[in-house]
Amino acid sequence: MLLGSFILKHFQEDRLIVTYRKLVKAGYIEFSAGKKRFVASDIGVPQGGILSPLLSNLFLHELDLFMEEVVGKAEKENQGLPKTLPNPEYRKISRRIYLLDRRKKTLKSLGLHLSRAERLERLDLITKRRRTKTTLPNPDAFRLEYVRYADD
Repeated sequence: MLLGSFILKHFQEDRLIVTYRKLVKAGYIEFSAGKKRFVASDIGVPQGGILSPLLSNLFLHELDLFMEEVVGKAEKENQGLPKTLPNPEYRKISRRIYLLDRRKKTLKSLGLHLSRAERLERLDLITKRRRTKTTLPNPDAFRLEYVRYADD
């Protein structure tokens, strides 16, 4: 679909359509090898022109509508699936820390202490657990996000 038909689809203001046509026909000046050269144009809008943001949003709006459909279909396919799953490595580390803590408590009630190796293992495990993610992305559930950005 040409830009002109996009404009006619969204706007019925004659002044806007006339301004658009004038801007398209205006052309531009090209500088090369120290010479100026006028280049006539019959498509597009000059970058930085007064209609450029409006026309960019016009096209991006159509993209937004399309992406809403795509994201909606993706959400339907993922419906009911958890986005993340528990990390088995995190659980394994936590379980070992729990067992060491239980042993420490039992030994303390007997007036004893954990061995140096067990104390160091516990501290290493705590450090490792801090660096381990509690959950992992679910490989069966994909995530689709659409971010629209335009600088103009």
